[in-house]
Amino acid sequence: MFSPFRNRRRSRRSLVSSRAGWSPFLGRLSVPTRMLAVLVIPLLAAVVLAGLRVSDASDQGDQYDRLLRIAQLSQSGSSLIDNLQRERDLLIDPQAQASGGNGALQNQEERTSGAAEAFLTAARKIPSSTRLDSHIQAIQAAVDTLPGLRGLAGKASAAQLNSAYLRVLLPVIGINNELGGDLDQSYSPGWATYTLALDTAMTWSERALISDTAKSGSLTNEQRAALLSSARLQDMAQQEFRLNAMSADTAAYDRLVGGTDVAAANQAMKALGELNTAKLANGTLPGDWYKAFTTKIDGLEQLQSTVGKRLVDDFSQRRQEAQDQARNDLIVAGLILATALALAFFVSRSILGGLRDLESSAVDVAESRLPAAMKALTSGRGNGAELQVAPVAGTSHDEFAAVGRAVDQLHREAVRLAAGQARLRENVSAIFRNLSHRNQSLIQRQLSLITDLERDEPDPQQLARLFQLDHLATRMRRNSENLLVLAGAELGSRAVGPMPVHDAVRSAISEVEQYERIVVHTLPDTELRGEAVRDVVHLLAELLENAVSFSSPHSDVTVDGQQLPDRRLVLEICDRGIGMNTEQLAEANRLLEEGLSLDVSVSEQLGLYVVGTLARRHGIEVVLRNAAPGVSTLVILPQDVLHTPERPAAQAEPGPVPGHPAAPRFPALEAAAPSAAGDAGPYGGAPEPARPALEPIPPTRATDPATITIPTVSVPLTGPVGGWPERPGDARGRAPDPAPGPAGEGEPVGGALPQRVPRAHLMPGAVEQAPDAGHPRDPERIRSRLSGFRNAGDPSGEGEPGRG
Repeated sequence: MFSPFRNRRRSRRSLVSSRAGWSPFLGRLSVPTRMLAVLVIPLLAAVVLAGLRVSDASDQGDQYDRLLRIAQLSQSGSSLIDNLQRERDLLIDPQAQASGGNGALQNQEERTSGAAEAFLTAARKIPSSTRLDSHIQAIQAAVDTLPGLRGLAGKASAAQLNSAYLRVLLPVIGINNELGGDLDQSYSPGWATYTLALDTAMTWSERALISDTAKSGSLTNEQRAALLSSARLQDMAQQEFRLNAMSADTAAYDRLVGGTDVAAANQAMKALGELNTAKLANGTLPGDWYKAFTTKIDGLEQLQSTVGKRLVDDFSQRRQEAQDQARNDLIVAGLILATALALAFFVSRSILGGLRDLESSAVDVAESRLPAAMKALTSGRGNGAELQVAPVAGTSHDEFAAVGRAVDQLHREAVRLAAGQARLRENVSAIFRNLSHRNQSLIQRQLSLITDLERDEPDPQQLARLFQLDHLATRMRRNSENLLVLAGAELGSRAVGPMPVHDAVRSAISEVEQYERIVVHTLPDTELRGEAVRDVVHLLAELLENAVSFSSPHSDVTVDGQQLPDRRLVLEICDRGIGMNTEQLAEANRLLEEGLSLDVSVSEQLGLYVVGTLARRHGIEVVLRNAAPGVSTLVILPQDVLHTPERPAAQAEPGPVPGHPAAPRFPALEAAAPSAAGDAGPYGGAPEPARPALEPIPPTRATDPATITIPTVSVPLTGPVGGWPERPGDARGRAPDPAPGPAGEGEPVGGALPQRVPRAHLMPGAVEQAPDAGHPRDPERIRSRLSGFRNAGDPSGEGEPGRG
């Protein structure tokens, strides 16, 4: 039939699978990581752009800082230039020499050297660059020539000394070119400052040369060439300054060079330039030409200082602005990044809040509500309130609410399936209980029939076969009880009185086919509570059956017991079989502690399941460990399972229970002191050897069962111990095969069992001793005695008398 809902489901499944194929990697990421992945590209772009802007502003600030240092170095260079020109004037300018007086040259040379050292020191502090380093090296080389120039005084002409000092001055003046306008300026401050400094230097040079010419009264060709060269450089510098300087500086420069106070200087240069002869006539030079040159030099130096100071202030301001811009850009970028991250955090937190609420609700359903409902269903007490599915989804209409509704639907479906499984499990358990009870009823009838046959059977061989049938029926009853354990039911009525531990062990041994291979060494004088007797006996029978089944038929299975200081009881069942490896032991111990799931695998490990279930029912610990060879099984009974009878200290032990044989006694656990009869043993005859002391075992549950060691004290059943007859034979106390007797006694029956020897294994006093030792035994007395032994196999006493 066509179903649109089914088609919708199919389309959703295909959509989900296709989406899963789109992003296999994102599916492994958390929600915050996914949101961060969504924001990472714009965030990275914003960070990169902000970083570029901050870097650009920072670089610009660094460049302005470098220009500021160069501008400050230029001012220091102006001082060096001024000192160099004053030193030159003292060498070639007669008026400067006259005004300086004695020692003026030497003092000036010291000032010049100091200015040069200060300039070079300041230059080395500027961040290095190829161009600046080359320029500083050129200045250093020029300054290094000063001692040689000073030695030419009086040897070289004025024009030669002037040219030599100009070669030192020009590299220092050129430092202004490092202020070249590669930044955002509407003028070239470096070139304007350089041309202004060059104009000033040429004015200094012209005044010195004219002063020397005026004193000599003639203009030599060398002087004429020097003046013409200076004039050309000055004209070029003036033109470049007007092109590159600020308009205010250009206006100030024009006012200075066009003023009336410097007109005499201009007239002097013009007169010398128009002079055709070497001889200077009177009146060739204006009278105040030297003063006019001095005024012009002072004005140029003042303008140069103003321009240089303004450059320093300008570069300092621009550097601060660039640094502020970088800081502001960094703050803005940080705010944008923080805002984006905060937005992502709050959005992801909102999403995660819904997811956590959904997760906690789902976990509560999976770990608390659903198990509680299943437990209620399993126990059969489920009602409408316990099975009601509370909604996980909230009142919102977002995707989380949709997922919550899906969880609710899943919860309802799980409860429905759990209810169905619980009903099915209950039905199966009821079937198991019914089958078990029917089987037990049939087995009980079978045992009653075997009892009647045993009672009327005088033939020992037939009686032995009947005993075999009796034993097989007992094993069948244990298998039937396993069905009750699978169904979670009790093995029988708990209204049973306390039972001594050795009787419980004997009852368990009686349910094992190869019981003759089981040897009991030591058992404490302790009793089990009545409500735990059936389960403990069944548990021990399963462990003993396992031990004899997986060991050689020619080896013994030993049972030992010891009371712990904390009043717990440890029983050890040890075989010498094929054993188990470490992984198998670990897995078996885990299954014993945690339990097996009730499925088809239980049929392969039924004994393990039954033992674990019975042990957990009473808080009993069962631990398997290697015994090299074989396996050692520790059964640790808690105090709640044990019963301590209250009786006076002088009261004697009670006699055998009617219908039961006397329980075997274990001399190793009794007092080692001689009896009141002297050196004889407690039962007469040879003295009993002193028992060895048992090693104490730590009393707390933190005790690792794998480390518990029970000292082996073998008690051969070779004497009249607890009513058992003397059994000569090997160290295990097993009687040897009887010797052949008359009438075929001792011969095997059916190739399996030897024929019984009369009175060979009867307890003393069980039958009357006839004068004739060869007289046959009374079958009725034998049945009565063996019925008492077999009665220990049914601790409940629900069967017929004498039936286990």
